[in-house]
Amino acid sequence: MKAGMVDAAEHYPWSSYAARIGLAHCDWLDEPPTMAALGTDSQSRRERYQAFVSDGAYSEQDRQITAAIAGNKLTGGNRFVDEVERRIGLRIETRAPGLPGK
Repeated sequence: MKAGMVDAAEHYPWSSYAARIGLAHCDWLDEPPTMAALGTDSQSRRERYQAFVSDGAYSEQDRQITAAIAGNKLTGGNRFVDEVERRIGLRIETRAPGLPGK
């Protein structure tokens, strides 16, 4: 969808989306509080979740992520960047600022 990896959210193979909206069955999928808060019954939760996922609005966070990717920068706090550097064994010269308090 936004990332251009699939044409529909239910086509992304590693997502729980299809199961959450009733297109697939999954015995082990739980319902987190955020999903439960979307409505008082399963139908209203599904409809609101579908609307949320299909919303194509481009947020400020989306713009920041896109700019960071285009500039080949990591976004996140120093702890995150330090961990990525440790895992890849390379020093990242340019660090993009993370969200405040992260």
